[in-house]
Amino acid sequence: MKKFITYSFVFLLCASSAMAANSFGKKKNGTARHTHQNDLLTVPFYSEDFASGLPGSWQNIDNGSTANVLWRYTTTGAMNGFPFANALSNVGTTASNGYMIFDSDSAAASGGEDASIISGAIDCSAKTNVHLTFNEYFAQFNVSQGIVWVSNDGSTWTDIHHAEAGLATDQTTANPFAQDIDISSIAAGQATVYIQFEWIGEFEYFWMVDDIGLYEVAASDGGVINITAPVSSCSLLSNAEAVTIDIKNFATADLDSFAVSYVLDNQPAVVETVYTTIPAGDTLSYTFTTTADLSAGGAHNILASTGVASDADNSNDQIAIDLYSGPHVVDQVTPYTQGFEAVEDQSGWAAVDVDADNVTWGLSGILPHTGTSCADYVHELPTNGANDYYFSTCLGLDAANVYQLDFYYRNFSPAYQANMEVILCTSQDASTMVSTLVPTMLVNTANWTLSSSTIYLPDGASGNYFIGWHVTQQDSSTDLKIDDINVYYNGPNALPAINTSALALYPNPSNGLVHVGGIRELTEITVYDMLGKTVLSQTATAGASVLDLSKQAQGVYSVVFRSEATSLTKQLIITGK
Repeated sequence: MKKFITYSFVFLLCASSAMAANSFGKKKNGTARHTHQNDLLTVPFYSEDFASGLPGSWQNIDNGSTANVLWRYTTTGAMNGFPFANALSNVGTTASNGYMIFDSDSAAASGGEDASIISGAIDCSAKTNVHLTFNEYFAQFNVSQGIVWVSNDGSTWTDIHHAEAGLATDQTTANPFAQDIDISSIAAGQATVYIQFEWIGEFEYFWMVDDIGLYEVAASDGGVINITAPVSSCSLLSNAEAVTIDIKNFATADLDSFAVSYVLDNQPAVVETVYTTIPAGDTLSYTFTTTADLSAGGAHNILASTGVASDADNSNDQIAIDLYSGPHVVDQVTPYTQGFEAVEDQSGWAAVDVDADNVTWGLSGILPHTGTSCADYVHELPTNGANDYYFSTCLGLDAANVYQLDFYYRNFSPAYQANMEVILCTSQDASTMVSTLVPTMLVNTANWTLSSSTIYLPDGASGNYFIGWHVTQQDSSTDLKIDDINVYYNGPNALPAINTSALALYPNPSNGLVHVGGIRELTEITVYDMLGKTVLSQTATAGASVLDLSKQAQGVYSVVFRSEATSLTKQLIITGK
């Protein structure tokens, strides 16, 4: 596997629909769940899910390339492993019963690849319009192409889709990337329609294809595709929150005068009528006149529905979201846990791309500690060093309590080592840091490792807090995964805390001799450089102390103060002599 000596996958924040589906770097307002598997698939008149391999009516041909590599049937995906997924996701697909793949990387062929799978003739003669749907997953290494062609005679072909569009080296599409393409101009009213998937490349990555369907758009079909309001909030939501949904007209005729409804927390449904006309293919944002009472703190659920007369497809009529009102209060009874699974509420989590390189934290199905997903930062050969935070949602913490933070971490492999720091903040901004929970450390392990830290709050400072995982670059390629976070009550805080307002480092900047003032109890002082290496450790009692850093290089250092009751981090600049 030649590429991962020097290359890897890059998560991107991008508006293009060809990019990965995770909301990297964007705050999620709620966890949305459609009640059907795939929005794009209405009832097809032709379908092929490759459950038994490539059907006999299909062709698998080499188009004259020197490599002579063909498509193959698989249930496991690409033969080689990558920092990105090497198999088609089972979510929203029938991948579990098999699909087709062109696995260029494992073929390791030279001289060029050009191969196609082509359907048998499909009769569309009675159809006034035809849409082609399929699920795909494409990974780009260099210049590979994934082209979809349509023909109505088997000789003349029209290029309708390029899977590689918008992808740079080591980027992938979403997994799966569901396509819905109008091919009416070629296929409608035709008795012999053919579909072709052509791979062109040379020792690249892969293209996976599944769940091919052809359907005719109905005259009447409307559905709800999103709930845009309300959204989760660290502050308690009100007793009169507006509920806003996006309604799409999937049909060929205009849509108006139909029922919509929402159900809050299994209460009686709120039903209203939409009188605004929605043209064919358009989307309308509709706000209910009846508001929702979300003043009770905690988790809530909203289920929204449409009721279109003579609706041809009921599978797109409902969507649900989970949201949270107020902070997640951690107490003796209720911990806060997050395993980054689809069924969990991840609203309020936010990635902060400090270096503004459009590469930041997201969710990954690669090597989770448990379940099917974990949080992951991965960057290959960046021109600037990684500098990104992943902040939790707001946690309601009480200064009278002591808390514990447990989580697991690892790299994709030791070759993708990274620096990790974990901090406690009063907002999703590192400048509001109140303490360091895990000082900057080098992570270079392919084994999931448990981290456990005690959380003490400043004197009398009960309120909302955020935990931030900070990744910085240690090597040419960087990958850091975290999973199975658990914040829980660990007993009362009966010990005196560091007086954060009185504690001072001076002078700062310094030439190396630094005075510490404001210590009022036995305190351990540890100084770390920017690589997380301990350069000084000493114990101080009440009063003042001196840190001798005169032999250290110029730069920025983290000074961590730890007492029995709390920890606090301050930044120090050494200018040298």
